[in-house]
Amino acid sequence: MSTKAQRTYKTFRLDRTLTAILARRKVPDAQVIELSSGLFEDEYWISLANYKALQRVLRESHEGPVSAPDGQAPTPLRHAIARITSSPYEVYLRGLEARRAVRRLPIPWMVNHIPRTTSNKRRPGERMTPEYLTIHSTGNPTSKALGERSWLTNAQNDRTASFHIVVDETMAVECIPFNEVAWHAGDGNGDGNKKSISIEICESGNRGKVLRNAILLAARILREADMTADNLRRHHDWATKMCPRILIVDANRAHPSQTWDWFKSEVEALL
Repeated sequence: MSTKAQRTYKTFRLDRTLTAILARRKVPDAQVIELSSGLFEDEYWISLANYKALQRVLRESHEGPVSAPDGQAPTPLRHAIARITSSPYEVYLRGLEARRAVRRLPIPWMVNHIPRTTSNKRRPGERMTPEYLTIHSTGNPTSKALGERSWLTNAQNDRTASFHIVVDETMAVECIPFNEVAWHAGDGNGDGNKKSISIEICESGNRGKVLRNAILLAARILREADMTADNLRRHHDWATKMCPRILIVDANRAHPSQTWDWFKSEVEALL
């Protein structure tokens, strides 16, 4: 089982335990102990409302002092309950909830995959396991995400080039599944095309908002694919094209601070 699958299964198991406790069903002590540990891991998160309910149920069902009599060490169960119901955990949870809010993509993510029958083999249907996330900019100062998606299936488009997802200041549009190859990197059958998810960043609109959306989108894709900022690549890293030009060409930046190193560090801060 992959690391991601193990985390998903653990979260599912802990969530079942939490649901059972809140429904006041009998839960084995070992599961309460596991829950107390799992709550402090970033991959498992509950709402403040459920946390408050969990506190109340555990306090009502396990009355009495947490510490054992005569100075003896508390049992593992009472230690777990003390950990869950302690004030420091609420502080931790509030901080975690705030970080999740910062990470949240503030725009809709539309899934509108181009057909496999799209001309020029823009969606070849070849399976891939992504190892990189490649950043592009569209090179078009007026186009929006929906327009870029429409161009992929436009009868006048005679190019093979394609991409996985495009983002502007109001939305993101997924055009090819992330576990399929797209022709975006300009390196033929190299790792750019065959092992990389691609994001196209629109150059229109409020550049600050567009780049913020792109940063949040990149961080989310990296997290979900078990990758880090070290897996980020520019189109320019695979081919000679100066892309994404809005991050690597001085004349195309909206602000001198919007460099590739800045973009990468902003993504890394969200992981």
